Amino acid sequence: MQEGESGETSQAIGEKLRQIRKDQRLSLHDVEQQSNHEFKASVVGAYERGERSISVARLIKLCEHYHISPASVLPSEKTIDLTSIDGQPHRVVIDLGKIANNNHAEAMVIGRFAQSVHQQRNNSSGRYLTLRNDDIRILSAVFGKSIDEFIQRLSDINLIADLDKLSSVL
Repeated sequence: MQEGESGETSQAIGEKLRQIRKDQRLSLHDVEQQSNHEFKASVVGAYERGERSISVARLIKLCEHYHISPASVLPSEKTIDLTSIDGQPHRVVIDLGKIANNNHAEAMVIGRFAQSVHQQRNNSSGRYLTLRNDDIRILSAVFGKSIDEFIQRLSDINLIADLDKLSSVL
């Protein structure tokens, strides 16, 4: 992600967060009060103005507070086809068993994300999670990485499933 794109992304996310808050007829003070001061009015305002970037963990928590999906907040002006990279079919499958003992911060956030995705997809069991286009778009955006950089980071911290072993299971 280019330096300017990061600021544009923060601005776009902030505008969506403001619109959602206003649609729910909440003031910044209401958000602070209802969240038991977990979200300070001044910080939420800074997120909304794009003056402050929001971490993936905070975005997920704030979206939970608003009872919305984090995907609904992310900008979608660009269509990204993740079914292929450089013309080659590509699947990103996370091995959920590798998350529990992984001490990287990203693994903990991805674990929380995976838990939320499993609940939304009514798939509470299973060891593997295939990331969909929007999943990767969300995660790469909140980590401030390009899609390729994000997928490489998943590989670097050993979260991607061994597809050879996976094909024999499926």
